[in-house]
Amino acid sequence: MNIINPFDNRSRISVVIPAWNEEPSVALVIEHYRTVLEGAGIKGEIIVVDDGSTDRTSEAAEAAGAVVVRNASNKGYGFSLLRGIERASNELIAITDADETYPAEALPALIEKAKEYDMVIGRRTGKYYEGNFTKRLSRPVFRWLAEYTTGQPILDINSGLRVFRKSFVMEHRRSISTGYSFTTTVTLIAQLEGKHLLYMPIDYQKRAGDSKVRWVRDTLRALQIISEVILFYNPIKFFMLLAAVPVILATLLTVSFGLESALSGSHVVSICLAAISEYILASVFIMAMGCLGFIITAQGRRRNYS
Repeated sequence: MNIINPFDNRSRISVVIPAWNEEPSVALVIEHYRTVLEGAGIKGEIIVVDDGSTDRTSEAAEAAGAVVVRNASNKGYGFSLLRGIERASNELIAITDADETYPAEALPALIEKAKEYDMVIGRRTGKYYEGNFTKRLSRPVFRWLAEYTTGQPILDINSGLRVFRKSFVMEHRRSISTGYSFTTTVTLIAQLEGKHLLYMPIDYQKRAGDSKVRWVRDTLRALQIISEVILFYNPIKFFMLLAAVPVILATLLTVSFGLESALSGSHVVSICLAAISEYILASVFIMAMGCLGFIITAQGRRRNYS
């Protein structure tokens, strides 16, 4: 079997940039990344995937010297990245955004570390990353859920600046989100597959233009994606999370009424004790479903590896 070494004959990389109505900034981003790569002696190509833009994004990208792939209509962030990665000539892939938020100067260091790691992720820092109250509130929830899923620390689950191997994404493309959760699923799958990930701090910049993210819709979609990944790779963890809900309710009822009330024999307490029993039985049933799902998943993997 031929093993692809992405570092033969000096570093070669394909930088994939999805763009949707980014005419004002895309040429500047392309030029910035090209200058940084040439200054570091890194050979490669820059691919811009125009995701059905209604402005002159494609023309601006072509004029700046990028390889341009066009989507006939708007298909989504992840879909565009997958098209660009598929088009890429090199095994080593970097992804970034067309809105000037990710510093091109950080890329050579990420590429250098990719010699040792399967995926190198730019961990965002700075005042522009903090965002509004909703973002600051939701990020810890996502982080906890992701770390619960993988059992590993995840410092930035959906950073859009990272370096990885084309073959890894192509192998798992059916499980990868075609929306804004592309980076979330890639991170989770890499962790669950036992890949070596490195997070390197970068200074996240102010965005040029308006954000395309719809926070409520995309947050719910991300929760769905994480749930799907858990169910596919380790369903018992998903059902453990569900089973915890009736256990918590049963515990709260027990604490509320206390042992003395439980011994009083009142009609209300009898109802509460019955409810507690039902909660516990529901938890046992949910866990049994989780164990069944785990067995089915494990058997499917054995067939795939045999």
